[in-house]
Amino acid sequence: MDFTTIITSVLTSSVVTGILVFSLKSVIKSKIEHYYKKELEKIKSDLNIHVNQEQVLINRRNEAYPTIVELVYKTRNMAREIVTLMNFKSRTFMDEFALKVHELEESLYKYRIDLERDNCFDETHKYKNSLLNLNMKISDITFFIEHNADDKVISHKKELEEEYKIIDKLYQELIETLSNKK
Repeated sequence: MDFTTIITSVLTSSVVTGILVFSLKSVIKSKIEHYYKKELEKIKSDLNIHVNQEQVLINRRNEAYPTIVELVYKTRNMAREIVTLMNFKSRTFMDEFALKVHELEESLYKYRIDLERDNCFDETHKYKNSLLNLNMKISDITFFIEHNADDKVISHKKELEEEYKIIDKLYQELIETLSNKK
């Protein structure tokens, strides 16, 4: 073997090996880049879905909580006015109170999933039930007044005052709970 053949063989082998190593390195690099680009796109997609879900929750809360807080505030004030004035002849005010209690009840149905998620449903539900009890006592008093059952009117007025105390206590707790939700 002559020296030129050996050098040519070595150079050829080196060049071929270099080309193979460079090609293999390029293929492996492109496969790795492709894998990581795919993973990055998956992570971006998952993050985008998560952000959208959070935005939907925020929008629902921004709709739910002001509505519920407004109804809680109005019903408590109306209940206070009813108990303070003890004027059961104004049927329109009693009907308006019953309507507001019904609106609160409908809002509880509508926003229950959000209230449950934020651990606010039970308190809101208790408050609503106390309003319903108060409304029933108002109806009873109105009935007793119409039928001249003064002794029952007096006992129910005391029950009405006690129910309002419960409502007022629940109101304070509920507003504090709802105010702390973001």
